[in-house]
Amino acid sequence: MGKLAKKILKVSLGIIVILYISFLILEDYWYRQIIPENIGLDYHISIGATFGLREGCAVAVYRLGDVTYFEIQKKG
Repeated sequence: MGKLAKKILKVSLGIIVILYISFLILEDYWYRQIIPENIGLDYHISIGATFGLREGCAVAVYRLGDVTYFEIQKKG
């Protein structure tokens, strides 16, 4: 494999990684917009989705922020 081919491969892999990370960030942002702001979220634990030809299902699981967690503990 020549130097040019290796360089093209590295650049291509770099672009793929950047696109994938961008997708993950956008996906997290999209799910956070659905949840009301007064429910404080910390970080996502898991985000997953499956899609078929006519239907799909998605789930996002987040860790509650400390303030929200303590308010639930205090008030029930």
